[in-house]
Amino acid sequence: LNLAAIASFTADVSGQTFVMFIIAISAAEIAVGLALAIIIYRKFGNIDISNLMENLNENKNNNQHQD
Repeated sequence: LNLAAIASFTADVSGQTFVMFIIAISAAEIAVGLALAIIIYRKFGNIDISNLMENLNENKNNNQHQD
C-alpha cells in the first residue's frame, strides 16, 4: 500500500496498478487455501491437523496391507 501512497504524489499510476495486482494475487491465494480446506473437510469430516495426520497414516497402512 505504500506504493499506492507514494504514487499518489506523482502522475504515475504504476504503483497503484502494482498494488491492485498484489491484492488480486492475495485473493487468489486465499481462495485456493479455502478450497483446500473445504476439500479436506468433505473427505475427512474434520480439518484438525492431528486427526488429518492420523487418517492419512491409517489410509497409508491400509493401502500397504492390500498390496
